[in-house]
Amino acid sequence: MINGAKEEFGPPCFPLGMAYVPIQRWKELYDPELALQRGTMFRQLDFPFIGEEAVPNGK
Repeated sequence: MINGAKEEFGPPCFPLGMAYVPIQRWKELYDPELALQRGTMFRQLDFPFIGEEAVPNGK
């Protein structure tokens, strides 16, 4: 808010975001202990974050 004026961005019905979430099939599940370690119970969704390792020279 600047000088009491409300700041607005985009049209009044501008959506904040949209998601596409496909149905997850219940197959190849991790056991509960391993699922907690991996952050997912679905083997098909186990994509470890490698961060800067994926970018040569950190750029």
